[in-house]
Amino acid sequence: MTRLTCLLVLIILPVVCAVPVIGQDEPTASDLKDSWNQLSRRTIDGTVAALRMTREPNGAIEFLQSTLITVEMNEEKFARLLEDLSSDDEATWENAYREFEYHDPRLLDDIEVVFDRAPRNPAHNRMAGILSNFPLTAFKDDEMQSDFFSAPVVLDRSATTGNYRFVCNSPDSSMSWGARYDLSDWENGPGWQRKTDWNRAGRAILVLDHINSPAARQILERMASGHEKAPPTVMAKRVLDDSNSESESELAGCWDALLSPGNDAIVAALSMAERPDETIEFLSTVLEPVELSEMQFSSLVTELAADDEETWHSAFEELKFRDPRLLNDMETIMASVPHNPERLRMIGVLSGWTLDRLEQSDAMIGDDGEVRWSIREGNEQIQFEAGDQTWVVWADPGRASLFLNAAIKPRWKQVAEAVIILEHIGSLQAVALIEDIAEGHEVAPPTQIAKAALARVNER
Repeated sequence: MTRLTCLLVLIILPVVCAVPVIGQDEPTASDLKDSWNQLSRRTIDGTVAALRMTREPNGAIEFLQSTLITVEMNEEKFARLLEDLSSDDEATWENAYREFEYHDPRLLDDIEVVFDRAPRNPAHNRMAGILSNFPLTAFKDDEMQSDFFSAPVVLDRSATTGNYRFVCNSPDSSMSWGARYDLSDWENGPGWQRKTDWNRAGRAILVLDHINSPAARQILERMASGHEKAPPTVMAKRVLDDSNSESESELAGCWDALLSPGNDAIVAALSMAERPDETIEFLSTVLEPVELSEMQFSSLVTELAADDEETWHSAFEELKFRDPRLLNDMETIMASVPHNPERLRMIGVLSGWTLDRLEQSDAMIGDDGEVRWSIREGNEQIQFEAGDQTWVVWADPGRASLFLNAAIKPRWKQVAEAVIILEHIGSLQAVALIEDIAEGHEVAPPTQIAKAALARVNER
């Protein structure tokens, strides 16, 4: 992990280890503000926030009417904000920085032209921070300023890749980092590179689309009038034109969409919550707790060693869901797979790889390649080594999920999202399904989330 990454993780990333709360009471103004702040999160907090905002539609509409801002950028706005960005008055330039974060200058012109229009400090380096997608709090940090902005920043473009980077050469050091030359990764880039405010606005648009009242549509029409290239504008136009085809509302499709780390999961949760009886009936056929017995483990390990692709693929996915670390220690797990290909396949299970990633590693290491492993960092991490490749995973499967990170434990996230939807529905049948999930292994996050949901239900 680079120094830049470490610094930004400490400054920016939200705490995601707390179990989110959703209740049956109508949300207050404070609740709506909290939901608004949580709406951009990539954990299940985003689903909780969206569902809570739909519980009292009129309150949500009133709140969003005053909070949701149309994304706009034109020559006049750019010139005004650039002048303010040059100001020595802290409140003035900070406000301009925040506005540029949301009304992105790259909507007006490409990164080189935008950056050239701020040739002198302090606006020069401040614009570099904006074009790096550094939030204001990160940009102002003393360590960030001393390491990355101690001298005028230069924008450089690779002759081979075409990628841009910023470079800061000072008497004491030289630092460089990637520059965001387009907005294509506004939702799915690394944490400090995502457009958090755009993501929040996009999810608010989905909530308004779900409410589907004349007042909600009026806000959507306003958002659709923004800059044509801005993703919130594009999303507002899309939902206004959307015919809501049956295929998109099918429960099986919604269930699959809960695997997504992005807005598809929010749309699916809103759709499923709107159809409680059908959703409960459907979820009763697909939901299962995260648990693993010795008999299941032995059977799955046997299937993991099979030559038949369908058989070992199925075992691979089941082991990722039931996670052998919930049952056994590493010595026992690795002793159960002494030979390849099942040994490498088990390492793929523990590493949270997809089948595609596993096949790439299989080709790289080879069937006879040796994969060594060791415990490090106070028994918290497992390190694997194969050839010149080294990677680390968490020994604790609760940590391995990175709190339901869809890229690592997609099915755990899927179950947890379903629990949140069932709690929102709140019927006896819904609670019964949550109770089933709460019977899973106590360390598994979906089990913990189900138990927390039951505790909240019992307090009502």
